[in-house]
Amino acid sequence: MPRMKLPSSYFLRKPLREILDPCGFEEIKVVREGSVCRVYFDFYNGAMSTDQALRLRRTLEEVAKEPNIKVVALMGGERFFSTGK
Repeated sequence: MPRMKLPSSYFLRKPLREILDPCGFEEIKVVREGSVCRVYFDFYNGAMSTDQALRLRRTLEEVAKEPNIKVVALMGGERFFSTGK
């Protein structure tokens, strides 16, 4: 009898988007310290897709709405800031 193959998410109780990555890796991370906000964006080899660029833009727009933030530092990733044109 053939076995049916199911995605692993079928067996999880919560949707995958609600489960945190076990290693804690975040492509975009915001760290606020007083009036300074550091935005880290760690994309593979420093290159970002259109979707990643739009998510980074939305993050920066949200940070810009915060009245107590006076300085935003773009930090890039662990090995690369950004590559591309």
